[in-house]
Amino acid sequence: MNRTFLATLLILLGALSLQAQIAVGEWRAHMAYHDATRCLKLDDKVFVLSSGSLFAYYPEDSFVDIYNKATGLSDVNISYMLKCNDENLLMLVYDNANIDLLKADGSLYNISDFFQKSTYDPTINDVSISGSYAYLATNFGIVVVNLKKKEFTNTYPSTEKIISCTGNGSQIIAATTKGILGGMTSKNLLDPESWTLLNDIYFTQLITYANTFIGIRPSKGIFTISETGKLKSILEGNTFKWMRVSDGKLYISDGKSIYIFDESLTNPSFFSIDENTSDFILSGNTCWMACGSEGLKGFSVGNDGTLTPSVSSIIPDSPMRNKCDYLSFTDNEKLLVAGGALNYFDIVFTKGTVETFEDETWTIFEEENLVDKSVMKRGYCDATSVAQDPLDEAHHFVSSYGQGIYEFRNGKFIKNLNSENSPLETAVPGVPFYTRVSRLQYDKEGNLWITNSHATSPIKVMKKDGTFVDVYYKELENQPTVTDILFDSNGLTWVIVMRADAGLFCIDNNKTPFNTADDKTRFISPSFRDQDGNLTTIDYICDIAEDKEGTIWVLTNQGPFVIYNPEEYFNPNFTFTKIKVPRNDGTNFADYLLDAVYCTCIAIDDANRKWIGTQSSGIYLISADGLETIHHFTTENSPLLSNSIKDIAIKRSTGEVFIGTEKGLVSFRSDATIPAESFEKETIYAFPNPVSADYTGPISIVGLMDNSIVKILSTSGKLVAEGTSQGGSFTWYGCYSSGERVPTGVYHVLATSEDGKEGIDTRIVIIR
Repeated sequence: MNRTFLATLLILLGALSLQAQIAVGEWRAHMAYHDATRCLKLDDKVFVLSSGSLFAYYPEDSFVDIYNKATGLSDVNISYMLKCNDENLLMLVYDNANIDLLKADGSLYNISDFFQKSTYDPTINDVSISGSYAYLATNFGIVVVNLKKKEFTNTYPSTEKIISCTGNGSQIIAATTKGILGGMTSKNLLDPESWTLLNDIYFTQLITYANTFIGIRPSKGIFTISETGKLKSILEGNTFKWMRVSDGKLYISDGKSIYIFDESLTNPSFFSIDENTSDFILSGNTCWMACGSEGLKGFSVGNDGTLTPSVSSIIPDSPMRNKCDYLSFTDNEKLLVAGGALNYFDIVFTKGTVETFEDETWTIFEEENLVDKSVMKRGYCDATSVAQDPLDEAHHFVSSYGQGIYEFRNGKFIKNLNSENSPLETAVPGVPFYTRVSRLQYDKEGNLWITNSHATSPIKVMKKDGTFVDVYYKELENQPTVTDILFDSNGLTWVIVMRADAGLFCIDNNKTPFNTADDKTRFISPSFRDQDGNLTTIDYICDIAEDKEGTIWVLTNQGPFVIYNPEEYFNPNFTFTKIKVPRNDGTNFADYLLDAVYCTCIAIDDANRKWIGTQSSGIYLISADGLETIHHFTTENSPLLSNSIKDIAIKRSTGEVFIGTEKGLVSFRSDATIPAESFEKETIYAFPNPVSADYTGPISIVGLMDNSIVKILSTSGKLVAEGTSQGGSFTWYGCYSSGERVPTGVYHVLATSEDGKEGIDTRIVIIR
């Protein structure tokens, strides 16, 4: 690199806006870390299992490192975390029986073949490690994993459910409801006759420590178990909850105290703990505790055994729970999250979960003691949507499918509105905790529209002054699941009846929203007759959206339907349309877009593309015209946490797509952002910039106008690449049009508006 170029480069670096953003195509997982249940020391890190997710704390510099599927883990929802001292690694066992082996340097090895290829029930009841072997207790028998070779080595089927199991090299023992089974490894343990019932005593957990079998016997205490099944008490008591082996020590807890044994199994050390402590490890003169909602805590251990707090409550900034059934961005780009589904079968009650994400910080709304349980029975639960007051961003309303509406200010509870103290109606007369509110939606005048299922008047409006108005329509009376409301650009209002005579209700209110006398309405249960005359009926309507061309997209259990001319909905001859996608295989055949795919949610990005979530097939990115599938993300080909998609919301300024799944929240940086109304030098920039030698990913230019014409030139004026922006963004991979990577240099980005009347430029520095 010559001196002239170096000087130019340094000047440019000082002037460039280096905004810290994830690159186009990258993923983030936003996991909950608010319930710490395990902690283990591996080299210089304390690993913590919290809310089924993993993080590491570095005591030396107080740094927290996050581990999840987007950062390299193989799965989500960790059920067990154990340390193998012999191999110096952590074993992570997921709730679907997938297994990761994690070394302290971050290297990871996945072993999942056994459960992927077998028909066995993947439920794992307990896991223990002895030496370099892990023993998995399952409903069908015992599975042994060689952690040194990183492979499944043996499976021993059993007619009895295995509660817990362990081994010591020469023998394996297993706890069942009938007692302890034992089998010598020198025998053929695939033969049921090789197993012996050592005793008829019930144990809840078995481990191996110092080559000795040890178990928890409920109401009796802790016992060693000989190879013939004889017992010897080492600790009496009736409330022992768990045992752990880590770094040459045996830890036993009764929920109030921790007992720590050495290999002599006598004279244990003793520490008092509080009821929130789920795990405890001792490392030199420091002990670490996993303390549930209080996170990871550290204590200094005095010579007299006293514990003095040294590290307080380590909880990574995160959602409260991995519940994200409803997502929405406000105008100022605050993500609103509600974690409660429409539990219309009255089976599941999800603890009230409402939170916001803004400026990379999570804010959790107040949760405890919000309602009088003697009246509302189930307490704060089933939050189905959250709406931010357009006149006061600190003011929010939360709908509940059973508890009515909760009002919050600055995340603090104000009051609960239900059938007892407001015009809201209950599905069961006289029972306020059946006040089923599905969704809340503000109109442009600042009135809050409410869908109140199982009501005489399911549409209600809370006006800006706090008064209620019933907007009654005969077609909606007593409908069981009235959900989303869409106010479209033509002045029409669309209301979803999700199930039980599922249909779409359209209102032309003649610009008098609270006077229904002059309204024009129509309720249609969507159906579709294909080219062969076959009729498809719809059981569920799940979501609705208007795209940038005014087309209405309706998501159903039979795929997406479109309404190209919404004003024709009132025409007696109106029919729903399904998009035909040509096969492009030399024939004239075509297939309907996502035909018969259960579609749950939709979001439209700034390139007018459709992000469509499904019940069990992941998420699709569909081109603006619906004719091309640009991406199809699943758990198999991406960091998506689950193929069951609950909701989607897009942060327009960055193009980051937030995806609520059955197992938590993830986001993906797409290549479409909100277009600028005009070019401004202060808002156009490229990232990453400068581009380092080892970077081969996309370079994003943002702050462009819609459909900007973009040209990238070398310093000599040679055209390197060109194209059209997606909304306000253009993506370049640092290559010539031929695909060859460009050399070190300063590259000029020239952009003009679609009509050619405006133009702007910026620069990108590339270092090879």
